[in-house]
Amino acid sequence: MAYRNGYSGEDRELERDERMNDGVGKPVHIIEHLATFTVTKETGIIYPADGMRRLLQLEKTNGIWSQKMQLCLDNSWVLIMDYETGGVMERFPANSIQEPTAFMSQDPMEMYNNILVFIVTNSNQSHPPEMHIFQRINTVPYLKLFLMYVIDNTVYRIP
Repeated sequence: MAYRNGYSGEDRELERDERMNDGVGKPVHIIEHLATFTVTKETGIIYPADGMRRLLQLEKTNGIWSQKMQLCLDNSWVLIMDYETGGVMERFPANSIQEPTAFMSQDPMEMYNNILVFIVTNSNQSHPPEMHIFQRINTVPYLKLFLMYVIDNTVYRIP
């Protein structure tokens, strides 16, 4: 199976039982997918701050329809999975993730107070870079550990 981002599912598939084994296996975390943008000068989205500005513009004009997902750190892969079925929706090598950025706020009135943004690059020119924006509920340290995982390509146990 080829995913929308161009990476093949044949490289490494995870069974749901392997992911969901009482925390002993791969770290799996509940997130809300807020937006995915193409990263180009034409779209005006180059940096994570550009994506946040666009997200806030969308919220004011059209609203944001979030989708509950799971994020799994599987060795050198980052998997985005359907919350209900556990099916892999997107997958990319951790080393393809650029500019992982956390936008956090302690303000309880701030709707987007725990945001993770990262850009996925692809060596295949037919798949331009994409910026993914997620919200994580109630676990601020998680974002920091995810950023360390991506930078170091090291698996950290995340509560």
